[in-house]
Amino acid sequence: QLIDALAGWGKLASWAQARQSAVIAEFAKRRPPDWMDARDVNRFASEEIACALSLTVRGAGDRLGLAQRLDEALPETREAWESGVLDWPRANLIAERTTTLTPEQSRDVEREILPKVVNKTTGQLRRIVDRAVISADPDAAAARHETARQQRDVTVRPIEDGMALLTA
Repeated sequence: QLIDALAGWGKLASWAQARQSAVIAEFAKRRPPDWMDARDVNRFASEEIACALSLTVRGAGDRLGLAQRLDEALPETREAWESGVLDWPRANLIAERTTTLTPEQSRDVEREILPKVVNKTTGQLRRIVDRAVISADPDAAAARHETARQQRDVTVRPIEDGMALLTA
């Protein structure tokens, strides 16, 4: 019974967090148009959200970014989060891993992955999402891979006490 209660409270928490995310997205939409910056991000929304929720501006900005991403490109992910199929870390993972895609491609990816997400760990979900993102836009994935390959690096630098730091 305690395990059932635990799962039930998790679904309730997911519902509340998803609803809060929807309110954050709506709040940002209602800000005056002249308060938008060059990237179409509200200049003051993060500060207002931070004050209301006692968060850092960066933490509020992260919530705002997630809310807007779900609102603009991943509506079915928000629905899955609200219904308790996903929780905050999983919804955020899907939003983060699909940022390289257009909204249309993102919706295609979520339609492909959402039937597969039940009872998956975040590590398992990451692999599922990453495969779907590559399938949705293989040319862009190849370009990102090539850029990362060209930027790889191995360095050794001295640090105190006669030690060295190896970074790869």
